[in-house]
Amino acid sequence: VIVDHPGVYSVGEQVTVAVGKGMGMKAVFLAYVIPFLLLLGTLMLLLELGKSEVTAGLVSVGVAALWYVVLWFFRNKIGREIVFTLEKE
Repeated sequence: VIVDHPGVYSVGEQVTVAVGKGMGMKAVFLAYVIPFLLLLGTLMLLLELGKSEVTAGLVSVGVAALWYVVLWFFRNKIGREIVFTLEKE
């Protein structure tokens, strides 16, 4: 969390961590919606192509895991776009 005046806060103090609505939705989309759609889409495609359920399931989970690897590589760029703020209680 980046703050303008870090001296205002002390260790153990109660604060509220906030993020803009648009940024929160972007984080949910990147972390949950896209991997779910990738997993479901891959699963349905492979089952439609006649692959076994085990194969389709494992490949689908692998595709979703690959998405999280991509997110990890872009974590610094994403971290600059999604900014958290602190509010005193």
